[in-house]
Amino acid sequence: MSPKKNNGKSKKTLSLVQHLKNYEALFKKAKAAPQMDIKKVNRLRKAIKEGKYQVDFEKLADKILEDF
Repeated sequence: MSPKKNNGKSKKTLSLVQHLKNYEALFKKAKAAPQMDIKKVNRLRKAIKEGKYQVDFEKLADKILEDF
């Protein structure tokens, strides 16, 4: 008996399974990520665009140094 040809089905199935696993991992990461406050983002975007956003460099430096 000669082996049956599967016309690449096995490779396609393995590829699909891998894509699903990747999707599942990305979905879990996305669900675990903190939610964005869209209203705050839009307020900041508007302030930056209008040139009204002021950076508190001391506060920024303190936050950066907290991680060390």
